[in-house]
Amino acid sequence: PNQADRGVHVNISGAGVLANAPNPENAQAYLEFLASQEVQTEFAAANNEFPVVPDTPLPERVQVMMPENLKTDTLDLTLLGVHNPAAVRIADESGWP
Repeated sequence: PNQADRGVHVNISGAGVLANAPNPENAQAYLEFLASQEVQTEFAAANNEFPVVPDTPLPERVQVMMPENLKTDTLDLTLLGVHNPAAVRIADESGWP
């Protein structure tokens, strides 16, 4: 989508361990599990997302979305946070569920 215009939006996914996590060792172990090539292969196939682990096999439908094959939107996503309070206020005032 938007290949003739601004380009397609690309999301990122992330994970981390909270500073006050009750079981930081378990949280770290879970992140390491999620970052395994086996799980990243499944993740890419199930969610059509790029894996974080290099050399992880990509499903064909993800390969065609590689940045070198796709024009991506260059919007600075930090700008969205600047306008978030106003967007929330407008949604609240409009009665948006």
